Amino acid sequence: MAKARTLVGLDVHAAKIVAAILDVETGELRVKRLGGETPVAVDLCSSLPAPIRATHEAGPTGYSLARGL
Repeated sequence: MAKARTLVGLDVHAAKIVAAILDVETGELRVKRLGGETPVAVDLCSSLPAPIRATHEAGPTGYSLARGL
């Protein structure tokens, strides 16, 4: 398994998603607040340096995100 370059933690709610993003190489930590739509979170994760490891809660609002990612 490849070592992750970017780690992402997603706090998923119906109206918003908060993403904590860690660049493992530089140590930079960023927090982004997004709308609650799955495509917005998928676009964010797709734009980050790969390889990426992402995690999020598996509540009722997280299932569509799991499918999208």
